[in-house]
Amino acid sequence: MKSTIFLFLSVIILMSTTCKIFDNYKSTKTTEPNNDVIIFNDIENISFSKDAVKIDSAYILGDQLTLKLIYGGGCQEHQFILFVWSGISKSNPPQAEVFLSHNSNNDACEALIFENLIFNLTPLKNSYKKLFQNHGPLLLRIYEPNTSEPYMPLPIYNF
Repeated sequence: MKSTIFLFLSVIILMSTTCKIFDNYKSTKTTEPNNDVIIFNDIENISFSKDAVKIDSAYILGDQLTLKLIYGGGCQEHQFILFVWSGISKSNPPQAEVFLSHNSNNDACEALIFENLIFNLTPLKNSYKKLFQNHGPLLLRIYEPNTSEPYMPLPIYNF
């Protein structure tokens, strides 16, 4: 009888502790490729939201860039936009400066969010073709908010 009560109490304690641990985590979700990609010209006067977010990985399939992100929140809707500077470098291969904008909408919750965002890179491809009259590859130098070094390795956009 004592061992049954002990086992029952142990399970209850374990479950209550586990629930508290998992309250701070959300499962990974993936968005459709409808996130905004904005091409801009004036790098000195561009302004965008810079709430904290970490790029865990980045890869490109076709015209779609997938960013695996980690950020804090859980109570508000978060918005992400990619800002791409039109001043593409003439290196070999050329490189585009890409800035990830994150607006957390003042989300004070502390859950750790894992999210896969998909961005349609067609506006970047069209801008590149208009400027250079040729095809990629194009290296993407993707910057997390408030960072001075791009995410590595640089994803390669072939088109």
